Amino acid sequence: MKCTFLTSAIFKQAMPDWQIKEMIRLDIESVNDNYRVLAKSKTSEQQFFMKLIADTERATPSFEPFMHELLDGKVRHIIPMTCAGEASGQHYFITEYIPDTTELLHALEPNDHAAHWTNWSEKIVTFIEDCATLTLPSGYGFIAQEARVGALANWQTFLNKNLEGVGAKISEIITKHGDRIAPYLRTLHAQMTHAVAENSDHWLSVKRCFVPIDLNLKNFLVRGEQLYAIDLESFVIGDPLLAYGEFMGHTHKTPFAEAFAAAQPPWTPEQEKQIHFYALLANLNVFCFVASSLDKGADLNNIKPWGNPNSFITLMQEHYQTCFGEPLPEIVQSIA
Repeated sequence: MKCTFLTSAIFKQAMPDWQIKEMIRLDIESVNDNYRVLAKSKTSEQQFFMKLIADTERATPSFEPFMHELLDGKVRHIIPMTCAGEASGQHYFITEYIPDTTELLHALEPNDHAAHWTNWSEKIVTFIEDCATLTLPSGYGFIAQEARVGALANWQTFLNKNLEGVGAKISEIITKHGDRIAPYLRTLHAQMTHAVAENSDHWLSVKRCFVPIDLNLKNFLVRGEQLYAIDLESFVIGDPLLAYGEFMGHTHKTPFAEAFAAAQPPWTPEQEKQIHFYALLANLNVFCFVASSLDKGADLNNIKPWGNPNSFITLMQEHYQTCFGEPLPEIVQSIA
């Protein structure tokens, strides 16, 4: 873990006229240490956030400074980056600081802020829709940063690769946790893979735009009626409905989900089903990631999204029913 001294040294090289007031470790799941540093100028009352990025500790370099270059000034409800660079072998970037903010996850826990739910929902929709107005010259899927294009030829390939990765995780889970969950996960995976194969015309006609993913309740800050999207690292080029499905995956069956649904554009029945399919894909990805990392004997029925009282198992059952018109195997009740 990095220390305050290292952080201070880097900040002084990056912004020599500024001094640190406070350092806060970001409470996010990541393969590296991320810090947000609150700093104040000696001559100004302005404050900034600074985030450290250790590329050597990551599976891939951080895309966040790159994404800020593309999004700042074009997408509303984000916190603009002021600068980025490298010091003491440590990459960093600095954004403006918004005082007195709370993670959306914690702001939703009491109902004291329910009067703001409509405004927050509308701002999340605006953020998604603003992103959807942007694209890159070519390609789909995750972004090849150096070339500034999508890394894949089409959206169907992206979905297939995603499901291939999920399939490998499912095999790990069954090996570790036993066959009781096998019918559930294999049925789910097979139906989704079949749906991607059977609807080639649709997937191959998806427009190319920026799609924010990993839209969980910890990736938004709120202050009064204001909302800000943070940790702008996970984006793909493809179907904008994926973003709505990602957020639905975390919030479905919660009171806030109703406010968010009311703020969305009017969808056709087919689009509604599509969003549920993406929510199912998002839930399955996170469930498999968590379940494969748990010790044998862990209660897989109790894995839940942040801030959602319902388990991934329950949520996936509902999305599956909406998408395919039939229930999943009830064997999941025996998972333990």
